[in-house]
Amino acid sequence: MVKSNKVPLTHQELSSKAGKARAEKLSPERRKEISEIAVKKRLENKIIRENPGIPRATHEGILKIGDLEIDCSVLSDGTRIISQSSMYKAFGRAKSGADGRKRAKEITSQLGTGEQVPLFLASFNLIPYMSNDLSKKSSEINFISKSGSKSTGYKADMIIIACNAYLKARKDGVLKKSQLPIAEQCEIIVLSLAKVGVVALIDECSGYEKEKEKNELQKLLEKYIVEELRPWVKRFPDRFFSNFKKMYGIKNINKAKNPQFIGCFINKYVYGELAPGVLDELKRVNPKDDAGRRPGCHHQFLTEDIGCNSLQKQLMTVTALMGVSKDKKEFEDIYNRHLENIKEDN
Repeated sequence: MVKSNKVPLTHQELSSKAGKARAEKLSPERRKEISEIAVKKRLENKIIRENPGIPRATHEGILKIGDLEIDCSVLSDGTRIISQSSMYKAFGRAKSGADGRKRAKEITSQLGTGEQVPLFLASFNLIPYMSNDLSKKSSEINFISKSGSKSTGYKADMIIIACNAYLKARKDGVLKKSQLPIAEQCEIIVLSLAKVGVVALIDECSGYEKEKEKNELQKLLEKYIVEELRPWVKRFPDRFFSNFKKMYGIKNINKAKNPQFIGCFINKYVYGELAPGVLDELKRVNPKDDAGRRPGCHHQFLTEDIGCNSLQKQLMTVTALMGVSKDKKEFEDIYNRHLENIKEDN
C-alpha cells in the first residue's frame, strides 16, 4: 500500500474551502449583501470594544410634532433620549460654528455648574432663565444606536426645560428678533407634549393604560375572528402547495402528500402575519384535542370580510415568493426584504 505524502488539511483550511465553495454558489448581489452585513457587524463590535460600558438603545422611534420629527430612543438602563441632531433641529440652530462654541464656553463659565451649555441655548440673554434642572440635563449622553453606530443625545425632559427658558425670556421681552421664531416653535412643542402627557398620566394613574391595550387588541381580533366554526371553503390554492414542495425539493409534487411541518410554515408566514395576536386567538378558539387534532381549519374561524380578505392577500404574496425561490433560505431572504420594503413604504 502506497502511503500518500499529502499533509491532511486542518479544520481551519477545510472550513475555508467549504466557505469558498458556498460563496461561489451565491449570486453577486447575495455576496455583496453578506459582505455589507459582515462589515457592519465588525464596525459595531469595534465601537463596543472602544467604548466599554456605553449604554445601547433597545428601542427607537420618531416623535412627530407638527412638521417636526424628533428621533428618540430608550437605552438599556431605561434612560429616555432625544438625539442631538433632533434637538438642534427643534431649536433651529446649527451644531458647528466657532463663535457659537466660544459663546457656549463663556456662558458655561459664567454659570459655574461645570456642565457644558449646548449650542442651541448659547445666548447671553437666556442666562437668567437657565434653571438648575437645565444644567443637570444639559450633559450630552453617548450611546450605541440599534444600527450599531455611536450616537449622542440628551435626556428627553431637556427639551421641555429648554423650551421653558425661551418662553420665559419671550414673556419678559428680552428675546432678539431672530429668536422669536424659535420661541414659537417652543410653544408648539410644549403644548403638544403637554396634551399627550396629560392623557398618558390619566391613563396610567387610573389603570386604563393596560385596559386600553387589552380593549384595542380585542377590537382588532373581533374584526378578524369569529367564535363559531364556519362551513369549510377552499382558501389555499393548489399552487401554494406545489410551490411549497418545489421549494423544499419534494419529488412527485402533484402526488406527494404535504409534509407535517407545512403547518408550522403556514402558521409563521400566513396566519402569523395577518395582524398582531390573530394566530394566538385562532389557537384559542380552535384548540387541539387530546389526539392533537383541531375541530376545523384556522381559516374557518376568520371573518368573511377582513379576516378572509387578509388571508387571501397574504396567500398571494407567500405563494408568489415561494415560486421565485429555489429553496427555503432564499425564500426567507426574499420575504424579509419584502417586509423591509413594506416598513419603508409606511
